[in-house]
Amino acid sequence: MMLLGLACCALVVAIYEEASNLSERPTAQAAQLTRPAPEESALSVPASFEMPPEGDFAEVLARPLFSATRRPKVETSQSTAAVAASASFTLIGTIISQQGHYALLKSGQSARLQRVTEGQEIEGWTVDRIFLDRVMLRNASGQAEVKLKDHDRTPARAPVSPDADTGPKQSAAR
Repeated sequence: MMLLGLACCALVVAIYEEASNLSERPTAQAAQLTRPAPEESALSVPASFEMPPEGDFAEVLARPLFSATRRPKVETSQSTAAVAASASFTLIGTIISQQGHYALLKSGQSARLQRVTEGQEIEGWTVDRIFLDRVMLRNASGQAEVKLKDHDRTPARAPVSPDADTGPKQSAAR
């Protein structure tokens, strides 16, 4: 037990000496830092800075910043087909249940509402996948995604009738 007490006293003395040495050091180091080095005063600082023209950065701007390869995006016929498909279809709504996935699509050509399921073909496009807020279509030229225009992720509630019980009833007689 006495050995443990001696070890503690030795550590307290060591910590005290370290702390007293630290309080003396910063003033000496601060005095050295305030004197400017002769090399720094010899450097000349330009009076103004002028940005190069934006055209010099064309290669940098052409490469996507958050792409792993940073390769410029190449416009393909698949993307133009996808734009054409999404423009010709309007997604009205989706139904996802245990019985199946259904979508209500309005076609730009026929202007009529059609109920489709996954795997069904509509105007040269095959319904690939039906999600809650979008439908994936595909054909020989590529894939297209048709999204709901004004979608709200909260499910629709059943309408409440004005006669429905909305709270505790109060009795008329006391």
